[in-house]
Amino acid sequence: MAPKPSIVIVPGAWHSPAHFAPTIALLESAGYAVHPVTLPSVGASPALANWDPDVAAIRSVVETAIGPNGNPVVILAHSYGGLPTQDAIHDLDLPTRQSLGQPGGVIRLIYLAAFIGDVGQSLLEHTGNKPSPWIVIDSETDTALPSNPLNTFYHDVPAPLADVSASALRPHSLATFRSTLARPPPWKRVPTTYIVCEGDRASAAALQEARVAAVRRDPEGKVDAVERVGASHSPFLSVPEWMAGAVRRACGEEVGKL
Repeated sequence: MAPKPSIVIVPGAWHSPAHFAPTIALLESAGYAVHPVTLPSVGASPALANWDPDVAAIRSVVETAIGPNGNPVVILAHSYGGLPTQDAIHDLDLPTRQSLGQPGGVIRLIYLAAFIGDVGQSLLEHTGNKPSPWIVIDSETDTALPSNPLNTFYHDVPAPLADVSASALRPHSLATFRSTLARPPPWKRVPTTYIVCEGDRASAAALQEARVAAVRRDPEGKVDAVERVGASHSPFLSVPEWMAGAVRRACGEEVGKL
């Protein structure tokens, strides 16, 4: 029996691994090794000048997950996290590592309501070259926070958990939204799943569907699976059983949808 892949989780802006705790617990109970990333851009003081530290942090965790034995790795990238993940793993995917005579590597990407792009693109290009209207900018610190996270991120999360999750958010370095992709995208080399959150108030489902359609038009694209869930921007909190099942399906398990 093939070994289960290790799972790397890349949070979105403002978020930390703690926000993924319910889903991580379910994945670990199913026998997966889970490696969450702490993004330096979240809570940085002073704010970061670009997303390079995020790229480095993601890369370090993925390298650890691959390890000396060459483990297969599946990456779950949420929202903002999708873009720096692309640059971080430019040569850590399985096909590239195999071509270099190295074992293991990233075997699948999962974009969760995430930004997905190509060389030269930034997050701001996906939002009309300006931050979303629900983002409050602190120009003195060059950071941003959501104005009403309970409504924008957690409207379907049980109240106590939603309150705790909102209080755990930290200012995000705004310059990361202006950073641009520098590497050929891994979704042209690695099988990719996109998860559309149909109840999303942070990034409308129609925009997520448009991202999927755009990359699927690319003849080199490998987005071979699209899942949809009637949840907010945070299914890892609102429907963790479904979220863990989706990750397990992406890892190759036959797990039914709830």
